[in-house]
Parts: sequence; C-alpha cells; structure tokens
Amino acid sequence: MPRYFFDIADGDLRIDETGTKCADLDAVRSAAMQILPEIARFEIGNGDRHTFTVIARDADRHPVFTTTLSLTGLWLVDR
Repeated sequence: MPRYFFDIADGDLRIDETGTKCADLDAVRSAAMQILPEIARFEIGNGDRHTFTVIARDADRHPVFTTTLSLTGLWLVDR
C-alpha cells in the first residue's frame, strides 16, 4: 500500500514526516476529512474564527488532495 503524508495548516504548517498507508485515493480523501474534526476538537483556542486545512501528499511529496474546515462563532446578543 502506498504511503501518504497529511500536513496540517492552521496558521502554522505542521509537516507529516511519518505518513499513513492508504489503499487508494478514496482512502486518502476519507483520512484527510476525518482528521479535521479531531484537529478542531483539540486546537480551538481563543477567538471566534478558525480555519484548519489538511494537505495530503503522495510518496513523492506531491499534493494530491486538500480539505478545509472553517469554524465561525458570532454573538447574537450584546456582551
């Protein structure tokens, strides 16, 4: 099975040096999209706007898929 690397961008870029074996490109897509909620769950800090991006790269380190999750909070009352 080929190895793919899942880099994470959220203001900083974290390069995946280990990689994950995936059976095919559909598995790469699925893995990239499943990572996003986990990142958001643990990385939400201060502020009401957050954007998390995963860039999947193949064994030659060429990008093959990207996905982004944006979270926006908006107060509906005076604070």
